[in-house]
Amino acid sequence: MPDEGEQIAAGLARLASFGRAAMWQAAAGCGLTPTQAEILQRIALRPERSADLAAHLGVREERDAVGAG
Repeated sequence: MPDEGEQIAAGLARLASFGRAAMWQAAAGCGLTPTQAEILQRIALRPERSADLAAHLGVREERDAVGAG
């Protein structure tokens, strides 16, 4: 039988999963992908440099092609 800590961890994991699913459904209702919704949520909660946001999301920051040549 799992101990109390394991039960709490499992419960938190289930809550996090539910939260992600709810966010994905809300995003789809607005015509957004889950990634777009996450970006907008993060910007709204804590504006930061685009490089920091890209690192948090695990994506590469693209440079503007204007004037790059």
